[in-house]
Amino acid sequence: MKRIIARDYSLHLHRGLSVEVDGKPVVGWAIELRQGGNFSPMRSTYVENIEGTEVTVEILAGMSAPPPDDSDPSDRLDSESRSGWYIICNGRVVVAADKSDLTGWGTEGWPKWHPQYSGFIGILIFSAKDALALPLTTTKRSVDTSQPLFRRALPKMRSASKEWITYTNARKSQMEEAKSLEKQAERVSIFEIPIRKETALPQLQAKPREKVANILYTVPLKRAQALATAFGYVGMSYKEIGLKSFEYAFDDLVEDE
Repeated sequence: MKRIIARDYSLHLHRGLSVEVDGKPVVGWAIELRQGGNFSPMRSTYVENIEGTEVTVEILAGMSAPPPDDSDPSDRLDSESRSGWYIICNGRVVVAADKSDLTGWGTEGWPKWHPQYSGFIGILIFSAKDALALPLTTTKRSVDTSQPLFRRALPKMRSASKEWITYTNARKSQMEEAKSLEKQAERVSIFEIPIRKETALPQLQAKPREKVANILYTVPLKRAQALATAFGYVGMSYKEIGLKSFEYAFDDLVEDE
């Protein structure tokens, strides 16, 4: 309960709201993005008029944590659970860490969420004096995706998401450079992020992968076992026997590359 209140009312708690659970004050979740090392989160604000009511729309997006590299499962799981899109209406989180088609993932021109994208956080904030102008469902617990106000924000959300997808794709072949830059990025509260129309990310050039050939052949079992024995290990797998014999033949018949 405390965790949900800390997340869903984090903006109100930051602005002075006091909530206690079992006599203990709830501390709002510190929503942070990272800046530095060629990383700069975006922050865009615009105003729409909905039947005479002004609605302020704010979009923030960027890296909240480095993408996973499978070296620390605990950090990866924590980053995965927090990543995704958040939608806030009049200060309350109504959609949290969404990775579904609700916020565009898996729709046209937008791939489905993949753990590779962990570390990304996007925040869409709607604010209005009249709550009826906000794109809320009748239960007030989610967003009505059919509302034009929300649909007009989707292209901006898609752009921020796709920039992160491009970065994580290039990162695979430039891991050392990417990690070095990521270490330079420091946590910054979303309240301190300056206006910036687009997310800035390191421009890593993905290295083309070398083309490979799959070689498959069948030999009598006794011959395979005899060759494994000659290589010094009778329990060698068939794959290892094939690779070892290829390397042996290549070294003997082909000049050094």
